[in-house]
Amino acid sequence: MKHERGLRERSDVKADRGTTVCPVDLRTGGFSIFELLYVVMFMSVLLSIALPSVDQRDERRVRMAADQYASAHRLARSMGIQNGGMSEFHVDTANNRYWIEVDTSSTGVMDTIGEVRNASTENPVSLSGTRSLVCFDGRGLPDLNKNNRGDTCEAHNGFVVFTLGAQRDSLEVTALGKVIR
Repeated sequence: MKHERGLRERSDVKADRGTTVCPVDLRTGGFSIFELLYVVMFMSVLLSIALPSVDQRDERRVRMAADQYASAHRLARSMGIQNGGMSEFHVDTANNRYWIEVDTSSTGVMDTIGEVRNASTENPVSLSGTRSLVCFDGRGLPDLNKNNRGDTCEAHNGFVVFTLGAQRDSLEVTALGKVIR
């Protein structure tokens, strides 16, 4: 009996030695190389879709800043016509700001119309230009005289450039004060 038991144990051992048993089954965890390649390929497709949209977002921001500037410039001109007096369009390129001042009461006191727009607060766009103070008379034409504070109004013809990273947009202001894209 003892002998049979030993044979049985030995035959079991022989049978186990014939088949290789790995202590850790490699198929129960981890990823195959094909699964990893699939994930890498999928991520690269997603990145190729997402990266151009960043450039498009910057382009839209620059265009929007240029459009807002052009609208404010047109408003300054129309406010001069509406009030029949001088209107001023101030541009502070050092701080990326611009605003409109108009004599609404015909007393020579200038009031800020709307808000002081800051191109870098709404969008991280930088503003550069060749003019800092342009004035319109009551007919909407350029006025090169001194304003009430003694500041000299500048000629209207010039350029304004909006920049964000690699994206740029520019506006041209004609001698008559019209904005051209």
